[in-house]
Amino acid sequence: MWETGSAEQLAWLVAQFEALGYDYSYLEQPPSPAPKKPVRRSPSPKTVDAKTLLRLDPTAALEIRHADPGTVHVLIPRGPDEARLHPVEPGMSEFNCLLRMIDGEVIIVHLRFATASFDTSPARRRALRWTTPDRDARLWKQDHEDGRCVICADETR
Repeated sequence: MWETGSAEQLAWLVAQFEALGYDYSYLEQPPSPAPKKPVRRSPSPKTVDAKTLLRLDPTAALEIRHADPGTVHVLIPRGPDEARLHPVEPGMSEFNCLLRMIDGEVIIVHLRFATASFDTSPARRRALRWTTPDRDARLWKQDHEDGRCVICADETR
């Protein structure tokens, strides 16, 4: 309201702040300039198979083992405006992966691995259309029944 209020509204706010003894001087200062250092991002999403995903991030093994082995999955770098799921480490990046499961459902899985591994994998030449996932990996795991799952029972997969 400070930046968009009318003169009467600002006068009312100032009166309220002064009555409370509140220091509002920071509101009259210009906003901080945007950071000048650009954030480096790999320019394009990449398609990978399930075996490559498992090699890149073994922590997501449960979901990746249930992925369709006959299709490619889309790996997208997480943007600077997206929430981080792990503390920042040099050389490590987080990714969103659209993973097509064996039953045809598409889920989104959050992966984390070395940035160099992503940068050295070949980029996809044609444009990819974003597919809205059916749900995220957390909800998929919540509904997954380990005791009834043929894939989970077969440890060799």
